[in-house]
Amino acid sequence: MRLTVILAGLLAMGVGACGGDQPVDGREPSRPASSGEDSPESEGADDEGAAPAKDGGTVVRKPDAGSTTPSKKDGSVAVAPGSDGGVVRGDAGDKPAERAPDAGEPVVTPPGTPGTSDKPQLAVSADFLNQTLTVFNVDKMVEGASRKDVLVGKVDLSKYSPGPVALNVTPDGKTALVSISASFLGAFIDIPPGDGTLLFVDLETLSVIGELNTGKSPMGIVITPDGKHAFVGQLSENYFSYVDIEKRTFEKLQTGAQWNEELAIDDSGTVGILTFGTAGNAKTFSIADPKMGGQTSGLTGDAGGTAFFPGT
Repeated sequence: MRLTVILAGLLAMGVGACGGDQPVDGREPSRPASSGEDSPESEGADDEGAAPAKDGGTVVRKPDAGSTTPSKKDGSVAVAPGSDGGVVRGDAGDKPAERAPDAGEPVVTPPGTPGTSDKPQLAVSADFLNQTLTVFNVDKMVEGASRKDVLVGKVDLSKYSPGPVALNVTPDGKTALVSISASFLGAFIDIPPGDGTLLFVDLETLSVIGELNTGKSPMGIVITPDGKHAFVGQLSENYFSYVDIEKRTFEKLQTGAQWNEELAIDDSGTVGILTFGTAGNAKTFSIADPKMGGQTSGLTGDAGGTAFFPGT
């Protein structure tokens, strides 16, 4: 009789080992939550792929690659690496590290990232008082760098009076257009005499390669996206200039007022704007047909710098 009881007990233990207490796929089986407690394993018991266990619990199916499943009682999860080589994440809320590119996979770098071009990033500035242009290497403008480290070269413009006040560079980076002008500085300080002119400067040889007299006191300069034409404000004239860069000729675009100062071209490259007059007027015009004037609005204040909102 005692032997029978012992055998029955062993059989019962064997059934338990093969039933709900047996790990599934190497994972701890889910069990019904105790009264008043939530169990991570019991959440999502009705999800697709779940099947009831013999002990009344729920056997959670093996997750697909890249999916998550609770692995700790504190709610932390582990992310299985997917077919895309994703990383493994530890506790919930941790940020996954970026995936390293596979062998042979191209590395995509956002445009405009410093140091990603074979050529150094250069800039040029106008120095009115010293009558020069200065070309410098932006990539070398780091803490501790000296003027000698950054300087690429200078252009002597001392023979052009009064001095350089504004400039712009063609899209190919080869030519700078420079306004030699007293601008409005003559109203406040003593400056060298001269009506001013428009210069063409070769940025590779750092030399003046052309000059165009567009009128008194040329000001702000914008260049069309194709690099073929430029618009130049004329402070002391009642027009602004439409310049053919290759031919080095220009046409007058009448505004009926002086103080034609600054210009801008929108992102589409089809619309231009000019600020002019002491009332602070703004005039729009078509880049394709600049003779066709746009609307003029009287604003409060003096004419000055202008810009389109990006994307508008």
